[in-house]
Amino acid sequence: MNHKRPGRLRRIRDEDVKFYREHPELLEQHFQVTRRSTRDLGYAFLIGFAVNILSRFIAYYPMDLPEWLIDFLSEFLYDLGVSIWGAVVAIFLLEAICERNQRIASEWYNQIKLRLDAEK
Repeated sequence: MNHKRPGRLRRIRDEDVKFYREHPELLEQHFQVTRRSTRDLGYAFLIGFAVNILSRFIAYYPMDLPEWLIDFLSEFLYDLGVSIWGAVVAIFLLEAICERNQRIASEWYNQIKLRLDAEK
């Protein structure tokens, strides 16, 4: 079996160059770099933090609500805030993986462009 190490740039074959020579419009489409904003992740993290603070406020601040409703709201909001934090961490890690893959794809794109330009 041929196992490849993840995160490594595979060798460009002649078939790859031939394909992109015949379909140059796909070369740009396949290797478009998308930019993501980590500021949005920071906002989501802060929203999760605010939801957790709200849950503790509901739990410890005296209100004229039934005890079961206060417990339910407190636990629900706490779990919601923690879930938001978990989603933020998962998205952050996935974006790190995507960024690494885009860096590899960018190197591959540059090598294909060099070979296509050399053939002209």
